[in-house]
Amino acid sequence: MVSKENEDGAVITAWEAILTSNHRDGAGFRNSHWYWVMARTQPRPSAPLLIGASTRRVRARAARTFHSVSAADPCPFCTTVLSDPSCWMYANEHAVAFFDRYPSAPGHMLVIPRVHVSHVLDLARAEVDAVFDLALRCRAACTAPAATIGINDGPAAGQTVPHMHLHVIPRTLGDHPDPRGGVRWVLPETAAYFTK
Repeated sequence: MVSKENEDGAVITAWEAILTSNHRDGAGFRNSHWYWVMARTQPRPSAPLLIGASTRRVRARAARTFHSVSAADPCPFCTTVLSDPSCWMYANEHAVAFFDRYPSAPGHMLVIPRVHVSHVLDLARAEVDAVFDLALRCRAACTAPAATIGINDGPAAGQTVPHMHLHVIPRTLGDHPDPRGGVRWVLPETAAYFTK
């Protein structure tokens, strides 16, 4: 409760909880309605009292419109993958890796943060490091001679599940008639830069 004697301290405590919460209880604190309301409506605390977070990071997390997870519209990664460690191939403190349910190629894996955020810019530095650490482990375990590693960051980029995720897709010679340009083919008009 916010007391009159310690109003600023109570707000800072709430923000500290937002910045340090994780998926320890399955659905996680960040998925609750309170988190989204709190992040959008509470005043931003002064930077020196934050737990190593930059003021910019707090502003970015508070200002962005997140996909709010609810019982009517659950996140498939939060409800299925994060709640079932038996499907994980690799895991660390902040992320998990698992096989894609709809693989583009055999061995296609996804890496997701344990916190529910929609965009890569909403991750803390430790979470970014954890996601890329697992991406490297997935790539190292892949027996294919190549891989496409990428993130669809937002609906305009093709993101269909509103939980940030990174794809590691094994590639072999001949799986596409002309693989030159790779991910550039998401915008076909400019993909074939090598022919100009």
